[in-house]
Amino acid sequence: MKGEEKIMAAVARFVSRRYKLVLLAGLVLFVLSIWAAGNIVVETEIKDLLPEDDPQVMMYEQINDQFFGGTSLIITVEGEDKAEMVRAAEAFAAEMRANPVLMGRVRAINLKMDRQFVSDWGLMLQEADDLEKTARTFSNLNLLPFITALNDSFEETYSGEGAEEELSTNRQENEAVGMLTQVETLISLLSTYLKDPEQAPLQLQGRNLAEAFVYGDLYGFNHDGSMLLFTATPNVDVVDMEAINALMREVKQITQSVQAQFPNLRVGYSGDVAVQSDEQDALGFDMLVPAGAGVYRLRDDL
Repeated sequence: MKGEEKIMAAVARFVSRRYKLVLLAGLVLFVLSIWAAGNIVVETEIKDLLPEDDPQVMMYEQINDQFFGGTSLIITVEGEDKAEMVRAAEAFAAEMRANPVLMGRVRAINLKMDRQFVSDWGLMLQEADDLEKTARTFSNLNLLPFITALNDSFEETYSGEGAEEELSTNRQENEAVGMLTQVETLISLLSTYLKDPEQAPLQLQGRNLAEAFVYGDLYGFNHDGSMLLFTATPNVDVVDMEAINALMREVKQITQSVQAQFPNLRVGYSGDVAVQSDEQDALGFDMLVPAGAGVYRLRDDL
């Protein structure tokens, strides 16, 4: 007989004679494997992949500690009715504020533009050239001269020699689209007033027209109004997965609740925090399924 056959024959005789001992040893190994699997740790933090004494790594950790990694949570509301989308966003923010567990991990909810901030600081944040255009536009507040001045400002900005420079970046394009959206809102309100001047007190309609142009839409709609976005700023560490997962569990429950209240809309979430939580869930699933399959096969072998 060959050496391999002799060894296999010896093993077979031992197993047939000591089968109880083999089963006991297999059971012990099975229990030990479960215990060992429970102690497996997978490090996914960026800093664990880098040398601790590296100056850049130390600076990264310092910035992360002071600014919570710059993480953000984005809530999205999609639909066709802007008024209903606003109500859904307000309901979502209200449920967030009423959740003590979630608010313990959220520093701020940025639902809409702070109108008081724009009133106090808007002109001070403008560039000198823009201030001159603003002064000319608002030099006469009667309706017809104002619209004429507004049209002249648009022609000067977007059809003159410097038009290409005014739209050379994505930010400038977005600002131009936002300005046109404000004008669209203004014209829409004005058209509604002309159709029925008595629908509301004149003073109220005048204030609505002025606020529509000065502030625009207070909520964060995209260019075609099909999606409303607002953000929440977490106060959790970007690498603290336990806190991030706890935060996202509450967000997911609120998402389901608001979605049930507004079935005609699509409520969702995105951002760094959501992506990290989903990646962690996917990583856990990818580890659990192979491990479970291995245990199942081991049980069959025993």
